[in-house]
Amino acid sequence: MTFAAPLWLLALVPWAGVALYLLRGRRRSEHVPFLGLWLGPVTGPPARHKAAAPPLAVALALLATVLALLGAAGPVVRDQLHGAPITIVLDRGATMSARGVGRPRYVEAAEALARELPRLGPLTSAELVDVPGQNVVKTDVSDWISFVPNLRRTAVDTADALRAEVARRLAANTGLVFVVSDRPLGLDDSRLIQLVPASSVRNAGITLLAARETPRPQVMVRVRNDTPLRSARLEVTTAGERTTAEIELPAPGADARDKFVDVPRLGDVVVARLVAEDSFEADNVAWLVRGGSWPRIEPRAALSPELARMVEVYGRLRSSGSASASVAVVDDPEAIPPAMAAVVVAPATGTGDPVTPAGPGAIEVMSHPVTRNLEAGFRIDSIRLTRPAPAGWTPVVRIGGNTAVAVRDGPVRQVWVGLDSPQWARQPEYVVFWTNVFDWLGGSGGAEFRGYPAGGLGAGWKRVDGNDAGGAGDAAGGEEPGLWPGLFERADDAARRGVNALDVHFPPVGPATTGAAGDWRQALAGALTRVGPGVPLGPALIALALWCVTASVLVWGRVPRASPALPTGVAEAAASGRFG
Repeated sequence: MTFAAPLWLLALVPWAGVALYLLRGRRRSEHVPFLGLWLGPVTGPPARHKAAAPPLAVALALLATVLALLGAAGPVVRDQLHGAPITIVLDRGATMSARGVGRPRYVEAAEALARELPRLGPLTSAELVDVPGQNVVKTDVSDWISFVPNLRRTAVDTADALRAEVARRLAANTGLVFVVSDRPLGLDDSRLIQLVPASSVRNAGITLLAARETPRPQVMVRVRNDTPLRSARLEVTTAGERTTAEIELPAPGADARDKFVDVPRLGDVVVARLVAEDSFEADNVAWLVRGGSWPRIEPRAALSPELARMVEVYGRLRSSGSASASVAVVDDPEAIPPAMAAVVVAPATGTGDPVTPAGPGAIEVMSHPVTRNLEAGFRIDSIRLTRPAPAGWTPVVRIGGNTAVAVRDGPVRQVWVGLDSPQWARQPEYVVFWTNVFDWLGGSGGAEFRGYPAGGLGAGWKRVDGNDAGGAGDAAGGEEPGLWPGLFERADDAARRGVNALDVHFPPVGPATTGAAGDWRQALAGALTRVGPGVPLGPALIALALWCVTASVLVWGRVPRASPALPTGVAEAAASGRFG
């Protein structure tokens, strides 16, 4: 409820004083024929004041007054949307951090939204939520835009995080939710309005970078092009030497093209740079770092005694170094640390899990580094499947048609293990299997070059490539290391990591809304129509006040009078005729 003229509410203060005064108790009035009869000493307890209901006419007059004051203040009952705080989810991911007309696309889109939001009312509360980061700023529709230019660009893939954050805000709030992003959300809600930048993106970038020592030192760079450019310069720097080549870019919309560059020798770091003027410079450079030693195994969940012993033996026989990659051992895919290799040891869901016998043909083993030397010797008497494998993982071991071991390849490798057997840990295959898993997750003993996707690295990391994030004078990269490409080093053990923005796909540019047809301005206009002016209560309160006044006048003076009550002695004297 809101008030059109709240100044009238101040009159309730003197009204409350008058009401308290009238509710204050008094002595009861009595009619006497002669005042002199009451002269003389007064005996009995002193009179005390206590609250007492006023006459009906007075009570109706008081009620009429307060109703008139409230009606003059103009109360209005709004619907659920009107006056509710709005939420603005701002996507600072890779696709929105590309440059539009001289500025990041999320800044351009936010400014377009800021010009329309005052139609909701300049004092409407607002929450600004940025992704990645999920930082919340409480402000209003007239001031939220002042925070946007201070937010830094990132090269992070925000598709999943954005969808989850928008769903969370829709569930937590009752007001409108505005999303500034070009990512498809797949959500349907009448309160959701998505604003897609109008500026198009022309980008030429590196989608894949790899290096090998044999048969000769060589670097492969895969390039995609969506610009009118036909050629560009490619620079590969490693072991202190730079190799430059002019490459032909693929036509816009065509498949990416591979370029192999021979180098004199490979150092511990390989840097490839595509010199081209485009909208998104983050994918014009990529880093690879050679693994320094065997991986460092980091248990982050309770392990069985057999697996804990295996981790201990592996760490003792294959010691890690300062540049070792870390491998987390967790019990749930959601617990995998960002940008970190991991093995998920799925725990059993209960005693009722099915037991699958290891009969002939019951175990299928696919060719993969995780199953090396196990194709013919993966034999276990009895196996219990713990839980179904999550979607998006590639099976490498099936038991009875069900996935028992699965992998997920990419810049960050991961293994899912969903089997358990009391006899397995007593067999040599157990040691072979877990050695393969740790070796593959850690990069096969540090012999390969690795890069990581953009994402928060956490505390302790800092840039060491000597290049400002995103270029001189540009506020990119975010407050947390790893949100913008670069070479980073960890302070405690000097481990290095190359962070890249590879294979960034920009969605098509066009109007997009969710929950309404047409562009986002039409969706906003439809929301304002649903809000409406509200239901005014002032006329009803004034009419009720007039009725109370009328009723007060009608009952005024009709209160029955009490008959005179005289003291007993006085009544007897009057009856005997001693008083004339």
